[in-house]
Amino acid sequence: MNKNNIRPDILIAQITDTHIVGKNKHWMGLSGSNTAQRLQSVIEHINYSIPKPDIIIHTGDISDEGDIDSYSHAKELLDKLSVKYYLTCGNHDNFSNLKKVFTEHSYFLNPSFAYYIIDDLPIRIIVLDSQVSGEEFGAICKRRMEWLKEVVASSKKDTLIFLHHFPINVKDNIFNEINLLPNNELESIVSQKNILGIFCGHSHYGAAGIYGGKLCWISPSTAPVHIINNNKCIGLTLSSPSYSLHKYYSSGNVTSNSIAVDNIIFKHC
Repeated sequence: MNKNNIRPDILIAQITDTHIVGKNKHWMGLSGSNTAQRLQSVIEHINYSIPKPDIIIHTGDISDEGDIDSYSHAKELLDKLSVKYYLTCGNHDNFSNLKKVFTEHSYFLNPSFAYYIIDDLPIRIIVLDSQVSGEEFGAICKRRMEWLKEVVASSKKDTLIFLHHFPINVKDNIFNEINLLPNNELESIVSQKNILGIFCGHSHYGAAGIYGGKLCWISPSTAPVHIINNNKCIGLTLSSPSYSLHKYYSSGNVTSNSIAVDNIIFKHC
């Protein structure tokens, strides 16, 4: 709280689906995919933005293959961020290897799942792990759901929920088959008054819809976007790497925007 007892606005950057591979490798075997360079452009954009985000949340698929080399490469890049960043797992991630590399990220509350709470801001942030080992689709298992219910019941503070897989349908059926499995308990939780929205990745395309009566935001990715034809990926669109900005206002409202990052040129003013 400030001296006037008014909560400040909070700015949250969301990075997702970076799909970093080991150095001297190419995502999907395509030299033009440039996932490391694309993430670097987003990092530079965030570092030079005014105002800067208060925190950054990476909603998964940090690595493409979940190996130590790719996480080491990702960490080298992400550590250039001038704002504190948080992580969770997507379907391409390996939580065990992630923890071996990102050793200072000690906020995870369970040795098996990448979930936690950020509770030192005017708004509460819950980060879920929707990964199902060996599968592309996501789910919130009974163990994770029980944790979520306990956490949500413990506070009436305004809350945002972040996770990798999205619970709504999007334009590409291939992603509708590998999104978050239907979960009535999750939808009921999201519908509670103090939950202001649910924020996801996974699709690479930006999208938004309604889930549990609240905003469901799907952030565009830093990695290239898939070209889908007849439910098959036939190539990549090298559109600008992108991220999302979510602003929580002291009035209790939230706005979300996607930010496309073109080539950055700095000059002395």
